[in-house]
Amino acid sequence: TDAAGTLTVTAVAANNIGTGPASAPITVEVTAAPTAPGAPTNLAANPTTVTAGGTVNITGNSEADSTVTVTAGGTTCTTTADGTGHFACDITTDAAGTLTVTAVAANNIGTSPASAPITVEVTEVQSGTAVISVAPASLVAGTEATVTVTGADAGTSVTVKVGTTTVCTTTVADDGIATCQWIPAAGAQTLTAEVVVDGTATTVTKDVTVAPAGTPGDGDGAGSLANLFAS
Repeated sequence: TDAAGTLTVTAVAANNIGTGPASAPITVEVTAAPTAPGAPTNLAANPTTVTAGGTVNITGNSEADSTVTVTAGGTTCTTTADGTGHFACDITTDAAGTLTVTAVAANNIGTSPASAPITVEVTEVQSGTAVISVAPASLVAGTEATVTVTGADAGTSVTVKVGTTTVCTTTVADDGIATCQWIPAAGAQTLTAEVVVDGTATTVTKDVTVAPAGTPGDGDGAGSLANLFAS
């Protein structure tokens, strides 16, 4: 076969006298040969503007069950599209500027062309301020998340709390960034970081909403700490 569609098949028989009439026809359905996915579509970023060190959730559509790689500058994330073709993954930004984001999809035949690009504006952390970001952007109870504090004075202590419960304390690295892994409980929660910025002690906060897990979690609203801050 050379093309997809419905193929009608008949047969004739011949001998030294002549050729008989054609047989009753039968049909064969010819499906298209598997191909690499088309380029992902409907790429979107949430938020479209973020402070350096913050997390951006990238969504879009591709071939169902394909492996999707999202590239944003020098950062990538990889995920699998669901049965409807929807995909989502998180990019953590690292520097101010305009970030160009594209995605490709792959199956066992090959890799698609890149999607149409979108852009995310990454702003600098203002001098004299610190910010908290959390990845992934869509939090699920019982699933590890990364809390990042950006802009604190290097070498100073940072204490991160959820409500009144301390989840970790550490010393800020030379680049002014500290991270820790947090396993949250479900519900609306407020993260608080006690930091020192430009020699002055201050507090920064971030409100997050954590979706319920498949089974009820235990523990208090602070969740639990899987690992201490990276040094």
